[in-house]
Amino acid sequence: STLAQAAPDQGQSDKSSDVDDPKAAAEAFKNFQTTVDVINQNVSKQYGGPPFPKVENPAPRVAKITPSKSWMKDRSMHYRNAMVLYRMWRNANQFRPVTIMITDDQGADYITIKDTPEGLEYRAKQE
Repeated sequence: STLAQAAPDQGQSDKSSDVDDPKAAAEAFKNFQTTVDVINQNVSKQYGGPPFPKVENPAPRVAKITPSKSWMKDRSMHYRNAMVLYRMWRNANQFRPVTIMITDDQGADYITIKDTPEGLEYRAKQE
């Protein structure tokens, strides 16, 4: 019965350790940003410039990306690109729950992928 009482608390401590230190979160963002820079360099010719010129970190484990106008035009790859960016962001955070927000080129919400206790939540603005 002692174990049963301890179990809920254990779940709580798992959550608080997930928040973890700001230094680790900042390091994760730095690593992610470096990876996005490499992507920008590799596909710059295809898009006539970097597809993801603005990468921000508004909160720990939250990445916000503002793509270029040329990336916004080629909608066929948006879902796939968003999932790749999400996986890279999650890897950078050592598989802790993350949120990635991709705005449109004007800065309005476009695609959000978020880890929730129920699983992956994917939201996209309907055109």
